[in-house]
Amino acid sequence: MIKYVQAGNKGAFIRFNGHDMVPHFTTFEAQPHPAVKPMAYANSFMFGM
Repeated sequence: MIKYVQAGNKGAFIRFNGHDMVPHFTTFEAQPHPAVKPMAYANSFMFGM
């Protein structure tokens, strides 16, 4: 089971392994957004409808 938590620009998830259900915590901070234009990877087929 995995639970996700977000607070401000930080996030974390808790993973419970196997039969013992011991929690393992993983935390991370926000990363800068890449310099890519919005919808740069959108499929042109989506706009042809």
